Amino acid sequence: ANYDLPNSLKDAIRAFIIVTAVRAIRGEQNSHNTMLVNISQLKKHQNRLETLIDEYKKSLFEALYAYGSLGIEQSRHNSLLLSLEKTYDNKFQIEESYESVLGVLSGTQRREIHVWALNQTGRKSDRRELNYSTYNEYGLNVIVIGGHKLSRGLTLEGLSISYFARNSKAYDTLMQMCRWFGYRSTYKDLCKTYIPEESIEWYAFITETINELYRELELMAGRGERPKDFGLKVREHPGAMLI
Repeated sequence: ANYDLPNSLKDAIRAFIIVTAVRAIRGEQNSHNTMLVNISQLKKHQNRLETLIDEYKKSLFEALYAYGSLGIEQSRHNSLLLSLEKTYDNKFQIEESYESVLGVLSGTQRREIHVWALNQTGRKSDRRELNYSTYNEYGLNVIVIGGHKLSRGLTLEGLSISYFARNSKAYDTLMQMCRWFGYRSTYKDLCKTYIPEESIEWYAFITETINELYRELELMAGRGERPKDFGLKVREHPGAMLI
C-alpha cells in the first residue's frame, strides 16, 4: 500500500531540519541532534516509517540543493521549501533569521541526517545501535523511530523534536514519557513536542493531580502528621486513566 506521512509529521521533520541549522549557527555544529518518532510498536510499521521519512527528508534536501542557494524569493517557487519557511514562521520565535537557516541548509556545511528504526530485535548493522560516542567528532543528526525500546530509559542526546502519537493510560508510564527534555540552555527554545489533543488533556490532568498531592503533603506537614494519620488521596481520573 502506498501510505503517505501525516502532515503533522512532515511539519515535525521540517522543524527538526531547521533545528540542526540553528544549532550550527549558534556554534554547535558538532553537537548531537535527535528527533523521536513514536507512533507504533509494530516492527513493520516502524520500518515502513523509516523508508517514508527518509524519502521525505531526501526530497527536502534535493529541493534545498536545487533552489536554496538562489535565495528566499526563488526558493518560494518550490512547494517543499515554501512549507519549510512556513514551519519556521509558525513554530519558531528565535533570533536566527530564516535566510541564515536557508543558507546553512543549502550550503556545503550541512550534515547528513540519518533515519533509523530501532526495533527490539535490532538489525545486523551496528550503526543502528544508537551509539552517539562513535560520532563525537562531528556529532550525530538522527531521526529515531521506535516503540517500547525507546521508552525503556534510552538516552537520546540532543533531543529537540518529539512526535508522539501513542498513549498510555497509566500515570507512571505517562510520567516516564515526560522526561524527554532536560533543560538545555543553548537550545531549549528549539524543543518541540507533537502530541495528540487527548494526550494534552491527560498530561494536564496528571499535573493537576500531582499539584493537589503536594498541597495535601504541605497540609499534613503543617499539622505535624504522618501519612498513615492523614490518609493521602490521589485523584482518580473520571475516564480511562489508571493510577
